[in-house]
Amino acid sequence: MKKINVSIAGALGRMGKILINRISKNKNLKLYSLTDIRVGQKIKGIKIQNNSLEAFKKLML
Repeated sequence: MKKINVSIAGALGRMGKILINRISKNKNLKLYSLTDIRVGQKIKGIKIQNNSLEAFKKLML
């Protein structure tokens, strides 16, 4: 089964942190991109970016 790419908007918020934790433990999901107002940090090896088309480019919508 192909993994589903997931992007989280508001990655540094309370719900964003919970989602990152749960997605990283799920074998069928891949954490693809993270967005927030505060950019530059890395979480799970993924750099936080601004909300932009680039962050959501390869998602399955």
